[in-house]
Amino acid sequence: MKEINSVANGYFGIPFDFKLTSLINGHVRLIGYNKGDIYTMSLLDLSQFKVQQFTGILDKHGAKIYFGDTLRFADKFEWYRNSYFSKVVHGIMTKQQVLDEIEQQPYEERLVESNGDFEWLLSTEIQTYWEIVC
Repeated sequence: MKEINSVANGYFGIPFDFKLTSLINGHVRLIGYNKGDIYTMSLLDLSQFKVQQFTGILDKHGAKIYFGDTLRFADKFEWYRNSYFSKVVHGIMTKQQVLDEIEQQPYEERLVESNGDFEWLLSTEIQTYWEIVC
């Protein structure tokens, strides 16, 4: 039982909190928070799932961000405004033209893969602009 207790403490002081996502259809099968969930997880064929640990950070909607989640920068105007600012200032484009063009741009998306992602995850913009896509 001592081994389970050490696992339940999580990594880097983050409480152990995980979700299992099916590799077949992408549905979340189990979200676990306690030692009993660790036991349940040990009974499953984990080759059928992606095991994702909670990062300790929430998105703009207050949803937990897990390693393996894809995040989207939800405000296109905020993301692209620096690219278009000088065009409006110098009269190359009108504000409406910029808004129309930004609307056609793709959303910025990032995959949370490793501890190295903490640098941008810990920025204050996460809870303001980023949301979980999947």
